[in-house]
Amino acid sequence: MLDGEMHDGELHNVEIVKNHTQKLQDDLQKLALKVKHHEDNMKFLKTQMDNIDESILDMQVNLGKYHSSSAALEQSNDVSAIQSEQQTVGKILQQVKTAAGIICQMKIRHGFQASKLQLTKDVLGIVATLGKVNDDNLSRLFSEYLGLETMLAIVCKTYEGVKALEKYDREGMIDKNAGLHGLGPSIGRLLNGRFLVFCLENLRKDVEVKFLISPGISKPANVIEIEEKLKLMSWQKERLAEDVQREEALLNQAKNLFNIQKQEFVKYLSETASHIKQAQSMAGRTGTL
Repeated sequence: MLDGEMHDGELHNVEIVKNHTQKLQDDLQKLALKVKHHEDNMKFLKTQMDNIDESILDMQVNLGKYHSSSAALEQSNDVSAIQSEQQTVGKILQQVKTAAGIICQMKIRHGFQASKLQLTKDVLGIVATLGKVNDDNLSRLFSEYLGLETMLAIVCKTYEGVKALEKYDREGMIDKNAGLHGLGPSIGRLLNGRFLVFCLENLRKDVEVKFLISPGISKPANVIEIEEKLKLMSWQKERLAEDVQREEALLNQAKNLFNIQKQEFVKYLSETASHIKQAQSMAGRTGTL
């Protein structure tokens, strides 16, 4: 009877061990699946991140090509503008005995210092050099319309600047030793006759009809579209980076739980095996007795 009770007790213990072992295995399996789920999520997010990085790089390359070509075009336009201005100044210098020729000669000889001289400090320039158009035919049309006298006119900021260009003696005659008449001979140029001057002081602010204001170089529609997509992609990348950090934290947490559960399972199996071995040893000794 005692042997039967012991046998039943052993069977009961074995059943308990078996059930608990199965439960630990199931829990461990669930954690393993959870780890795999987060690993798959990480792979998916990183793939998405790589795709976005590749798209961003492609768009940046395309924008870089556009900006490089635009910079080259702008530089080319700047060079063309400088060459055009030099040609215009050259044509003005060919107009001998003119006030415009004296002003241009002064700027060539003295450069920035010419804007500090009392005589020329209020002079903005010559009409022919101040007006700019983007078309040679349009340039010819405006020049023809304005005429040579207006094209060679001097533009001043103030009336005081206008007065400084030409002085008069007590009899109302032009003082050949002052103003542009006096300056000309000192730089090897003479001034003969009258010259036209425009003054910007007290210029009317409100004009019924004005010239169009150029908005500058506008970007092509496809470039604007790329820039908008780039902003969107950058925003998506930031959101993905946050998702990756969140998923990585969950993955690390799941791995830690799995490792802890695995250690507990191995420890339980080891302890259970030891108990079973001891029980079998005791049962063997009892049977011998």
